[in-house]
Amino acid sequence: MSEVMFDARAYCKIMLHSAKYPHLAVNGLLLAENGKPKTIVDAVPLFHQCLHVSPMAEVALVQVEAKASQKGRQIVGYYVGCENFYDNHFERAPGIRIAEKIAELNSDACIAVIDNRAVSINMRYPALRIWQHRDNRWSKAKCVVENERVTFDVVSCLLQRGAAKELHDYDNYLDNTQHDWDNVHLNGDLKQILAIESVSSSSRNESNTAEDDCDSLGAKRYTLRRKAYKREVKKKIFRIAGQDIPDHSGECDDDQNISSTQEKSTVTLTAENSKGNGARNIHQSMLQSR
Repeated sequence: MSEVMFDARAYCKIMLHSAKYPHLAVNGLLLAENGKPKTIVDAVPLFHQCLHVSPMAEVALVQVEAKASQKGRQIVGYYVGCENFYDNHFERAPGIRIAEKIAELNSDACIAVIDNRAVSINMRYPALRIWQHRDNRWSKAKCVVENERVTFDVVSCLLQRGAAKELHDYDNYLDNTQHDWDNVHLNGDLKQILAIESVSSSSRNESNTAEDDCDSLGAKRYTLRRKAYKREVKKKIFRIAGQDIPDHSGECDDDQNISSTQEKSTVTLTAENSKGNGARNIHQSMLQSR
């Protein structure tokens, strides 16, 4: 199964577009660097009203393609979020004709369908299902998110704070041309937020590593204390047995000495008990003879 990598910014914008219109279907375009169609570096949100091929969709495709080419990028895919909560297959996705048109121009085109059930304020796995165009048909592919732990934390934080309203799609641009469909302002904010979160995540990882080192050091100290305690117990056993304390470095030798000492102590005690019993029997027989 092939993989499609999503840049953190592209993934965040797709999730924000879906969260801004949870009661409607949404769609957009996926951009990649020239020659790298399997790495999605940006997403352009298009519509939340009429998602099918229309004159406005064609105008949007022309504008997005022109602006992308200036940055050395190309349109390589199409993303869509269905209005029905349980629809997460591209066969039922609206505007599939747009994806087919992209596939005519790019042999490695892909479709990303938003999995509505996975979009949450505590995201832990990718909320996208991917299909890639191969051999004139759409085949299932795997979605990989760059630095997914940091990206999921940022998306969750943005959704909790209602940042979706800051994103503008092409429909918003048609309603008010001051709304930039390229979302330059949002791109800058996402870049800063992702950088800050990445540094924070690195700091947390370093602190966790230090805690693990402390835990391992504590475990070693505990092990040494246990060994010292065992040695003291062995010494007491030898003292009780009335034998000299041997100096062994290996734990196995010490264990064998303990077991042998315990056996000798048991034999000695048994012999002493038997001697005591014999003396008592002789004394009783002498009393009876009198």
